[in-house]
Amino acid sequence: MVQMRIKGLTLKSRIQYIEQFYGKDALMDIMKHLRPETAAVLSDPMKVRATAWYDLRVQVDLDQTVCRHLAGGDASIYRRLGAFSAEFQNVKAGGRGISDPWKMFQMVGSVFDRYFSPGRLEIIKVNDKEVMLRLFEFRSVKENCLSNLGFLSKSLELNGFKPTIVEETVCSEDPSAKYCEYHIGWK
Repeated sequence: MVQMRIKGLTLKSRIQYIEQFYGKDALMDIMKHLRPETAAVLSDPMKVRATAWYDLRVQVDLDQTVCRHLAGGDASIYRRLGAFSAEFQNVKAGGRGISDPWKMFQMVGSVFDRYFSPGRLEIIKVNDKEVMLRLFEFRSVKENCLSNLGFLSKSLELNGFKPTIVEETVCSEDPSAKYCEYHIGWK
């Protein structure tokens, strides 16, 4: 089976979120709840490289541990982590807002393969206020998809648009699904 990988920048955003909302010692406090492989990667947060590839399981394990041990089981944390990641990465073209969400999603699609491996993102324009995004070849899990929804919603907000629909309609966690599909709408 092909290993699903994410860039370290995503992990760095998680570490920053934990420190900002739960305190500087929170990451070290939850280490005992992480899988040994995850704990080894995160034991020295300064060594997490933004451009390095990491197994998706590291992010998912960290996210699930944050949910259970810091957020009291509140699953909305996954969307908040994704939204924070969009802010952390300043998802704006050149630091400025994008006046056309279609162009914003094209930008997200063009850099997608720099953050997820394997995978490719297909963008389908439904109308002037809606798109469908299909993520092929990347076998995801629900927690990651919820994080992606938070990321996509916050990306719209950062560029001056109000999200009206941000939902996953198909998830590749289901072995019969060929892709994850996100339905996104805005005002």
